[in-house]
Amino acid sequence: MSKILLIEDEERFARMIKSYLKSRLLDVEWVSNGTDGLELLQTESFDAAIIDWNLPGLEGVDIIHRYRASGGQTPVMMLTGRGELKEKVAGFECGADDYLTKPFQADELYVRVKSLLRRPKAIKSSEILVGDLRILSDNAQVFVRGEAINLTKKEFAILELLARNKGNIVSIEALVKKAWPPHADVSVETLRSHFTHLRVKLKDSAKSSGWEIRNVYGSGYLLEESSASASEPAAEQTAQE
Repeated sequence: MSKILLIEDEERFARMIKSYLKSRLLDVEWVSNGTDGLELLQTESFDAAIIDWNLPGLEGVDIIHRYRASGGQTPVMMLTGRGELKEKVAGFECGADDYLTKPFQADELYVRVKSLLRRPKAIKSSEILVGDLRILSDNAQVFVRGEAINLTKKEFAILELLARNKGNIVSIEALVKKAWPPHADVSVETLRSHFTHLRVKLKDSAKSSGWEIRNVYGSGYLLEESSASASEPAAEQTAQE
């Protein structure tokens, strides 16, 4: 059964869509705000997504843009009452595969969803390259400029998720869900300990990765280029002059 993500804040409307698609043998997971929707797209596997434009937290165009920027390949349909040409263009330019304007007939929604599901599935790369950082998902290995970095299973899971979403904040909930078993009771101290060890391994290897993990208070963590690494070219140029 194909799994669909529906991001829609109007509860009555969302329940109607979910019920209809379920009657057509599609499994639908529904969330009502953009922040949770982006998190699900980044951490779980879906065959297609239906995303409203106007959402609390993050708007639909922002969700799709961030998801595509992080390498996300799931087919996406934008669902909105905005029907002007410039808005449709903006929807497609942010990375949407289809655009359906409200109001619409349920049968048309189903036909369009089925069309998205017929698209060839993208193969998720088992290799992630972030600057000098090379991550091999198949065998849980990490290299910095060819030098192997020894990580625990949880450290690797955390780094992999951050790397796939480099430059974007990943919530604490998503990181815990990725690295720990379901319903695990993870204390703040335990989480901080894993991040501390991971930071040290990335920074203090014989060849520094040039990327660092930053805590965004109240939001989560992100992997970004370190300020020292970013300033190196300028420093080299000054030295040469």
